[in-house]
Amino acid sequence: MGNNKALKELRLNIGGIVVSITSSTDKKEFEFTEAFKHFFSRRKISDIHLRLHYGLPLKFRLEEKIFGDGAWSLHRYNGKYIFHFASFSPDCDPYNLAILEPDYRSGDIYINIKKAEERKIRFPLRDPLGEILLISFLSLG
Repeated sequence: MGNNKALKELRLNIGGIVVSITSSTDKKEFEFTEAFKHFFSRRKISDIHLRLHYGLPLKFRLEEKIFGDGAWSLHRYNGKYIFHFASFSPDCDPYNLAILEPDYRSGDIYINIKKAEERKIRFPLRDPLGEILLISFLSLG
């Protein structure tokens, strides 16, 4: 990813929907390419606000499976939606885990970073989370 830059807050306008992503720590920064500059937003009010965390939550359970294709699955637990993204199967530790409110307007993304010394993280809405999030949000009107 040549010519990368880094941010601590990410605010993107994707088709008129502003997604704000804030980090739970200032020790790591978002990594992005120059192509992202076309999506940066200055709008103060977000349609979707996500909090980004590093490591997995201490407590989460994958219950009431709604959908799953092996690489990712959707579950409902305690009134929220859990998106589980694993490289091989739902039984593996996920590389990403998203816990979202039922209106898809807010939630938490957990990135399972193996290396504690890693200073930058890849784009948190990488495939398929970003697509799934926007499709789900739009489906509610």
